Amino acid sequence: MKFRTLALLTASLLPALAQAAPAQASKQQCLGYLKDGFQIVIHVSACEPASAQDERYKNAFNAAQQQFEQANCESLLNEAEVRTFLDSQTAGKSQQQYCAAIKNPVQRSLQRYNSGRR
Repeated sequence: MKFRTLALLTASLLPALAQAAPAQASKQQCLGYLKDGFQIVIHVSACEPASAQDERYKNAFNAAQQQFEQANCESLLNEAEVRTFLDSQTAGKSQQQYCAAIKNPVQRSLQRYNSGRR
């Protein structure tokens, strides 16, 4: 799957998966959850496909998605904001550059979400 297509697919899927929840976060927190999930998806899809079989990545993505849902982020972010934000994450970078840029943040996300924090 092309890198750009994957980015757009992720942008359209993450907010659609969210359900209304009692707690509400700030837009910045919601964008953080979105970014974490986006980076994990790109990492396992485009950067290190073999890691897709690693439960830590699945668990971290699911935890980021759950945080997004519990914080009622869908009500704070509209589709245009999500697309613009996610497009800005990859703008001007090749797949190789983006993969190098997210390697450490993805590892931090794995630690954060797999340890139950955030």
